[in-house]
Amino acid sequence: MNKFRAFIGMFFLAVSIGQSEEVIRIGIGTQDTTINCAAGGAVVRELHLLEKYLPHDGRYKDIKYEIVWHNFTSGAPANTEMLANKLNITNMADFPAILGASAFRAANNGVKTYNIATLSGSTRGAGNAVVAPLQSKVQSFSELKGKRISVPFGSTAHAMLLRAIQDQGWDPERDVSIITQAPEVAGSALKAGQIDAHADFVPFGELFPFRGIARKIYDGSSSGVPTTHGIQVRSDFAEKYPELVIAYLKATIEANRLIREHPEELCTKLAEWTGVVVPPGERTHWRYEPFAGVREGNAIHGRGAVDMKGGIASMLLATQIRRELNVPLSGDILCSRQLSMKRSVGWAHWHWPIVAIERMAGS
Repeated sequence: MNKFRAFIGMFFLAVSIGQSEEVIRIGIGTQDTTINCAAGGAVVRELHLLEKYLPHDGRYKDIKYEIVWHNFTSGAPANTEMLANKLNITNMADFPAILGASAFRAANNGVKTYNIATLSGSTRGAGNAVVAPLQSKVQSFSELKGKRISVPFGSTAHAMLLRAIQDQGWDPERDVSIITQAPEVAGSALKAGQIDAHADFVPFGELFPFRGIARKIYDGSSSGVPTTHGIQVRSDFAEKYPELVIAYLKATIEANRLIREHPEELCTKLAEWTGVVVPPGERTHWRYEPFAGVREGNAIHGRGAVDMKGGIASMLLATQIRRELNVPLSGDILCSRQLSMKRSVGWAHWHWPIVAIERMAGS
């Protein structure tokens, strides 16, 4: 009988302990396809870095954490979730962050947002871009007057678009038709020719041309307006749980360090996590390491040998052939190279780099 009573007592004690366990929900908004947010989003999530730094002592000794991740294609829907208190922390660019702060101020409920860290930035606005359908005759932004342009409303690309329109001296309500479209919708619209142009943020200004569905006609750096991506946190969450905000910042700092120390490995993983760029695939399918850039005869083996170096080589080869044929020019030939995302230059044969460079040597 005594054993039975002891068992019942332990049962109710365990139930009471379970009922008293506090659960802290941490809602985090990310933009996985926006690579500028990688150190605050996908890398932290996939490598479980936040769990590594969350406190489990003091006031958090018996706490259970419920980490909920929400992925968005732009900052506007993330702002909606922040305002509804479904997110405590989120990653986004400067313009949506300002709009979000304004929305909290208008709500007048005593809650605001803190911009606690910068994840990335460009002093000239690089990363944003405007693209036109591949079959379009439009070659520059100045040709878009009277045209239909889509953009994710409330995004940093939206701010760039308005600035570019202003620089042309146009009225955004009369001289162009601006509609809202998320990147995944815009891709289909560009293919179908349903829009004349699409303005977007990184990486879509490079990704759409890379996929062969659009051409870049305007780069955000032309606006000269700085752009940043950073971390926003609700003030009520930060003031109630400052240690958790610090833990998240520590996780972000480690993610950034890992990206710096292991760029190829993390970029490959990011490609797999986000689907932005095709990863190299199984190592067993490669004769050489995909990122080694091994030369074999007149060929270079490696990821990017076609869709970057092939394009450069084709320009060099064309320049060399023009010189050999003595074709007259009315000006200079400028060969432009890119150091970031890859372009759609798959038509360049993979063995051209070595041939072209050797032919150009000493010229």
